[in-house]
Amino acid sequence: FYDAAGTPTHRCSGTMISATTFLTAGHCTTGTASAQVWFNEHVTTDLGYPFTGGFTGATYTYPGFDFTLPDTGDVGVVVLDRRPRVGTASIAALGTLDSLATQRGQQNVNFDVVGYGLQEVKPTVMAERSRLRATVQLINLTSALTDGFNIQQTAAPGTGGGTCFGDSGGPVFLQGTATIVAVNSFVLNS
Repeated sequence: FYDAAGTPTHRCSGTMISATTFLTAGHCTTGTASAQVWFNEHVTTDLGYPFTGGFTGATYTYPGFDFTLPDTGDVGVVVLDRRPRVGTASIAALGTLDSLATQRGQQNVNFDVVGYGLQEVKPTVMAERSRLRATVQLINLTSALTDGFNIQQTAAPGTGGGTCFGDSGGPVFLQGTATIVAVNSFVLNS
């Protein structure tokens, strides 16, 4: 993402949901003037990162986004100037997760998360720009942190993966599908 002067400010993840619409988090798009999106598995300076080589576009933030928790409006989009030749994901129908709001419904429910976030924070930061995928497990849909609109999740047993900084805006897919049930918004870790 870039400021009005064209200076790179930060990076996030996201998903194509139409021919030119890239879905991401509102805290990624807010305060930015534009964005550039790469679809490569590994995004390197050889590809022009962070100045050239991606698909440029305008950023838009959901008007209800306000940086408070629970943030039920942490959604933004990048409308690309030209169409990339990549597939698109679909957004789940309203109410898709409603049956999971009870403890009985949460047993063994997993989601796939995808993003370009950090691989390590401690003991040292490891921040390669590589697209990673992990399976996470549902913890809760009704805690004070989620306000009934967000998915509280953790790494699924045995996978060793989850979300981290830089995965913001990345998709939370119904496991094994290209159906988005949530957008990564925030993580609670040290």
